[in-house]
Amino acid sequence: MEMQTELNNVWIVAVKEFTDNVRSKRFILIGIFYLAIALICAAITVYLYSLTKGDILPGMFTPAGVFSFMGIFNSILALLSLVIAADSISIEKKDRTIYQLLAKPVERCSVLLGKFIGCTGVVALFFSASAVLAYVLTIGLTGVLPASGEVVSVVEGIIGMVLLLAVYVAIALLVSTVTRNTLISVIGAIMAWAGLMFLNMLGNIVGMASMSGQPMGEYPLYANVLKWLDPMSHNVMDLILSGQAVDASGLPLWANVVILVAYMGILLLVSIEIFNRMDL
Repeated sequence: MEMQTELNNVWIVAVKEFTDNVRSKRFILIGIFYLAIALICAAITVYLYSLTKGDILPGMFTPAGVFSFMGIFNSILALLSLVIAADSISIEKKDRTIYQLLAKPVERCSVLLGKFIGCTGVVALFFSASAVLAYVLTIGLTGVLPASGEVVSVVEGIIGMVLLLAVYVAIALLVSTVTRNTLISVIGAIMAWAGLMFLNMLGNIVGMASMSGQPMGEYPLYANVLKWLDPMSHNVMDLILSGQAVDASGLPLWANVVILVAYMGILLLVSIEIFNRMDL
């Protein structure tokens, strides 16, 4: 019975977080960014197809190619996910509404999980809508129908990308938990995003340096670990849509999914522990 009550509390907090985001001016602004990305990627794909369709062998072009161009914007999509969730807790502290929320019969972990689910729902809505729009526009403007099984792969790829972006929501939630000022929360989330990208870049630099004068191969483990700390290095959408067995680091699809889920789980557990110990 108690478990059912807390699940209901999680759902109530999640719905409120989702609707608050949808009603905000930020929702419209971020939505414009997602719309622009979808239109740009579709336009690039259609343009390149129009230039080369006479040279492409039958069956070589598929509308799913638009997601290759969306991948260029993955870092921006991750940043937008951070911005959506960065002040989810800190704004409650700033406005002192957190006291009203915790005065109700609701566990602190339920508040955090509800915030996470609500923000992830917003991110999923944005990305799924933009991805489907880009895909449908590419199909309509090129006149090329999806290959057999492609739609299933696209759906799986979108789910994989939402999982990746959910890790960034968890990062933002952790930052928001330890801060009290909304501006500091956003700045802290952006710094975390930049730091993770730096580690990824450092891993590539160290990996390349370790193979200087040697035949190209996989990076040593320590270089890969630096890369793996960046969630963006576990882009399961690319693996699903490309049909590759392993990524550039030698990790199979299932391993990347496990790492993302574990990454997200650890971040949420740390956030819950900090929030439970926090004197509000």
